[in-house]
Amino acid sequence: MKKTLVIATMVGVALLSCSKESQDFTVNSPKAINFTPVAGLNTKAPISGVDYPKDVTFGTTAIYQNTNTTENTSNSEFIPVSEVSYNESETAWKVSGISYYWPKSETASLDFYSFSPYAAKSYFTYKEGVTNGWTISKYDVDANQDYDIMIADAKTGCTYAKDASGVTTVFRHKLAYIAGITVQTNKTYEGQTFTLKSITLDNINYTGTYNGSAWEETSDVLTKTLFEGEKEFDATTTNVDVTSNKYYYVLPQEFVDAKTITITYTIATGKTKETIKTSVKMSSIATDFTSFQENKAYTFGLSVSENEIIFTPTIVDWESVTYSPSVD
Repeated sequence: MKKTLVIATMVGVALLSCSKESQDFTVNSPKAINFTPVAGLNTKAPISGVDYPKDVTFGTTAIYQNTNTTENTSNSEFIPVSEVSYNESETAWKVSGISYYWPKSETASLDFYSFSPYAAKSYFTYKEGVTNGWTISKYDVDANQDYDIMIADAKTGCTYAKDASGVTTVFRHKLAYIAGITVQTNKTYEGQTFTLKSITLDNINYTGTYNGSAWEETSDVLTKTLFEGEKEFDATTTNVDVTSNKYYYVLPQEFVDAKTITITYTIATGKTKETIKTSVKMSSIATDFTSFQENKAYTFGLSVSENEIIFTPTIVDWESVTYSPSVD
């Protein structure tokens, strides 16, 4: 597609009245483009709730459209990939460092495509025709745990008449993440002490490319330690920190048998201490849990059970012995 930059800064026309009391009139004054960003609406995540945080910037591009093809070329770049930040003095979200203004033509409109955070811009590529505009290339989730990767719903056909108050920019998380882990025994076991040692996520895909509609993971897998330490637990629900960040992003992916979660713990009984290591297939945790999905936050509740020692007493019956002595 040929990229044609349409100059967005338009000059207002000032008319001076010839009456006794001179007045300045501004005709067709330029209207600045502002944004109204909204975080993902249907899940809790490290960026939580519906208010986009003012200390995080996002990226956007705007594509110019015009139904009157004799005026300007449609599908041309209007705003190049740019950083959008919150302007405290104007209490508005705007492109950083430069102002852009709405097209004046009554037949023109803008299509906006946005991603977050702007700090991860090197991974994002705008591609015409792709759902919501963006692809993500060769992304290593494990190496980028500081990035809550999001893509906004495409906002098309925007005009000053409809979007003067701010281009509504609704972001959705493109990764899944593990939000929490709890551990407990399924009942009180007197005389025993349980200590959690580690929890790992095994054979999980961590690199891939987002093609605009789905993730295509590579064959690379890792075993990720979600917890390692000493934490006693009992029948009361005990919260476990998920890594030092207290969360862990994962690449959306289907489960196969090799993908498991492994818990290692000890049981102290009297003077004896046992170490138990148990692996559970991710796909067997729940019937509807067959994959990590975009925009989902997962909490795992791990429950440890014990097999109580019981007895089956019987008695070896008396063995009857009969003697018949001869008495003279």
